[in-house]
Amino acid sequence: MTKYVNKRMIVSINKLSIQLTGGNKFAGKNNMIRGSKLDFVDRISRNKIFGEKEFDGIFYQASAYLYYILKGHPFIDGNKRTALASTITFLEWNKYVFSPLDEDDVFEFVRGVTISEESPKKVMNHISDWLRSICLY
Repeated sequence: MTKYVNKRMIVSINKLSIQLTGGNKFAGKNNMIRGSKLDFVDRISRNKIFGEKEFDGIFYQASAYLYYILKGHPFIDGNKRTALASTITFLEWNKYVFSPLDEDDVFEFVRGVTISEESPKKVMNHISDWLRSICLY
């Protein structure tokens, strides 16, 4: 059975990432930009749209966490860190293990996703391939 990262956990990951690595002081109750939501989380766990799978496979589901946090930019600070940590947490909870990550390469990859203007499907396919390539098993 697949384990999912929920909205509360994403907010906690954001708070922890700021505490551990610095940045703007955690703002308010949840550090979210007014009007921002994490509704994509429900779509990932439900994984159906018009009766069809929306996210095909575990790596594509993981790519949705990274993509929607980066592109939705729901937090005042720590969006990139939160997106990566939420994605890795999701995969690790589901028994995937990562090789040691090169900080500079990861930063460049995440930055590239953030500024990409390609279609969501194309970007999430790219993320999915990248995640698969950095997993040991």
